[in-house]
Amino acid sequence: MEKILLVEDDLQIVKHLNSYLRENGYHLIAVDGQKKAMQILQQQSIDLILLDTSLKEVMAFLYIMKLKLIMIFLLFS
Repeated sequence: MEKILLVEDDLQIVKHLNSYLRENGYHLIAVDGQKKAMQILQQQSIDLILLDTSLKEVMAFLYIMKLKLIMIFLLFS
């Protein structure tokens, strides 16, 4: 079962995506911010990240770059 990390602060979006993705055989891990997402990425293998590009706490582009670097590091460590 593929693991999807959803970084989203809107609970309605989380609820709907969770329902849809679970019905279609995916395991969804939902968090509402950068720090929690980083913790998950360090603890678990994630197949796909869905990111809310309007997160208030970070600039989305820099956040994506940081996630990519962590994923590369975890892949080769």
